[in-house]
Amino acid sequence: MPRPASHGTVVESLESRRLMAATIAGAVVRDLTGNGISPDDTGLAGVIVKLFRDKNANGVVDAADGAAVATKTSAAVTGAFAFTGVAKGNYLLQETPGLNQVRTGPFLTDTIAVSVTKKNGTFGGNVFANYVKDFDASAVTGITYSINGGASVSTMDGNVHAGDTVTVNFTVAAGKTVIVSLVSYEAPAPFSSAENLQDQELFQSATGTFTGGTHSLTVKVPDCYFQLDFVGGLPINPFGPAGSDTLYSHQGRRIAFVNGGDEPCGCDQPPVDPPPVDPPCGEQLGAEGLTPGFWKNHTELWTGYTTTQTLESVFDVPDSLGLDNKTLLEALNFKGGPGAKGAAQNLFRHAVAALLNAQHPLVDYPMALATIISSVNTALATNSPTAMAQLKDQLEGMNSLEGGIDAHGLAI
Repeated sequence: MPRPASHGTVVESLESRRLMAATIAGAVVRDLTGNGISPDDTGLAGVIVKLFRDKNANGVVDAADGAAVATKTSAAVTGAFAFTGVAKGNYLLQETPGLNQVRTGPFLTDTIAVSVTKKNGTFGGNVFANYVKDFDASAVTGITYSINGGASVSTMDGNVHAGDTVTVNFTVAAGKTVIVSLVSYEAPAPFSSAENLQDQELFQSATGTFTGGTHSLTVKVPDCYFQLDFVGGLPINPFGPAGSDTLYSHQGRRIAFVNGGDEPCGCDQPPVDPPPVDPPCGEQLGAEGLTPGFWKNHTELWTGYTTTQTLESVFDVPDSLGLDNKTLLEALNFKGGPGAKGAAQNLFRHAVAALLNAQHPLVDYPMALATIISSVNTALATNSPTAMAQLKDQLEGMNSLEGGIDAHGLAI
């Protein structure tokens, strides 16, 4: 006897309900260079990723969220993971690096916030990057250095100076294969710290894959503040922010390093027209800055930027925030809110004011334009409300210094 026609309607309804569930997808990748998420990364299998319901929408896994609603293991070859059957709401992905791994992306958090805004579809592009600590430092011995072709010395400390050409000589144990690099960087100071490493710029590098025997690598050191590293693996460029694991030492592969130099980099560059935004060598950045409210109410005083220019035209705005096409003027009116998006809005409000301060010729702002942009991009890339709030607080302090110009654009 045939079933009633209404049964088909019930089946269709259940099928419709199943299709209306969303998917949160992403991947765990192996960071080959140790510099965070980049195109050269490859899939990393066997890493645990958990999905939490962010019940209080604060962008942090805490007691209010309860236990994970699901757990996945990244797939072989691709490192992919996917959580299906997800309802609308705020979620957090949390990754646990495997044995002998450190997380390099996101830089400062083990979570990625995902807002499921539709009943169906895939919310993808959620990527964690880990560096695998597989360098065997014991395989590299007999390390000496030759400076400008001179006699070998056993250490770089006190022997390497700005402008030198440095050769490292070393022996790889029989039966071993290693990748090593000699890397020089232009640095913002004659010393390195967690805070200034991210401002170093790669100057020259030499990398090779070596088997048993004696080998060498040679690079030039910049004629200014520098850092020189002899490391296992590929060069990091750029380093990550303070607190991140995008550092040779955290990745277990730094063999030796030295800092030095007597003057800032760029002092010997020929003059350019128009002159650069950053101050010339020897000139100190100042202590003036105006608030987002000032720039919002005095758009006629903007220099170098327009009110209709989008945030994406200046910064690397993650698609997940949905703020790409907001204008700089709209950003000055952002009110903030919960989670990563709210933290990003608060950051953008002060970041745009910082841009306008740094760009104006009569405002002696404490941070250079390029540093503002790179710092904001770094904080956004973490997707961490905490990291974004920290930078926002720093910019807010500088934007509250006052001075520079008055409401008529006159110097004060």
